[in-house]
Amino acid sequence: MKKNTTQRYDRYEFKYRLDALTYMQVYDFVTSLGLQHDAFNDTPYPVTSLYFESIGLDDYYDKAGGYLVRKKLRARVYAQDFDADISHVYLEIKNKHDMFVDKKRVSISIEEWKAFLNDGCVKSFDSFSHNLFDEGRIPFLLVRYMREAFVESFHGGVRLTFDRDIEVQQIESTGSLHEGNNPFLDVLDGEVVMEVKFSHSLPWWFGVMVRKFDLQRLSFSKYANSVDKVYQYTPLSR
Repeated sequence: MKKNTTQRYDRYEFKYRLDALTYMQVYDFVTSLGLQHDAFNDTPYPVTSLYFESIGLDDYYDKAGGYLVRKKLRARVYAQDFDADISHVYLEIKNKHDMFVDKKRVSISIEEWKAFLNDGCVKSFDSFSHNLFDEGRIPFLLVRYMREAFVESFHGGVRLTFDRDIEVQQIESTGSLHEGNNPFLDVLDGEVVMEVKFSHSLPWWFGVMVRKFDLQRLSFSKYANSVDKVYQYTPLSR
C-alpha cells in the first residue's frame, strides 16, 4: 500500500465465539472446502492493537449499553508488539452500526509514529487527530492475538478469520508503551473468535456451516471483553 494513502472498508461483520472442540471442527470444515489463505499470509500471524479511549471509557460504555452506533480509535501492527522490527503502523477509525462496519485507516512510517506519540498529530489523517483531541482520548489498552485468515475465491468480498490466544495489557497512566506496564492477561480462556466479513452476499456453505455446528452469532467486541478482563476484580459500574 502506498504510504499515507487512506484505505476504506465498508462491510458487514458476523462474529462467533468457539470453544476448542468447535473451533477444530469448524476449521476442518473450512479447509475441506478448499478456501485459500489470505494472499499476504498463508500461516497464522500476530495482530497487536493499541486502543485510545476517553477518561470516561465512552467506547466501552457505548458497547455495554447496547448502542448500535459505536466508534473506536486504534493503532495496529502485524507483530507481537510495537517494539518489533516493523516498517509502519496503521492508524484506524472504526465506525460501527450494528453489524455494518465503516473502517478508515492510514499507514504511517515509524518516524511518524514516534512523532505521533509525542504530540498526537498526524498530518495524513486529520480526522484521527481531531477525534483524539476532541474526545480526550489517551492510550489505554494493548490487545493482541494470533490470526489465521481465509478468503472465498468465488465470492471475492468474503473473508473468514480465526483469532486465538487473545491477550490484553493495560497501559499505565503515563501512556508509555515501554515502561512499567502490567502483564498480559488471557481474555477468553482458550476460546477462539471467528469473524466473517463480507460486502454483499454470503456463499452457500456458510449457512451449512452455521447449521451443522449450531453456531450462534454474537454482538462481540474484543475491546469490551478486554476491558472486562482488566477490571474483573474491580468491576466497572454500568
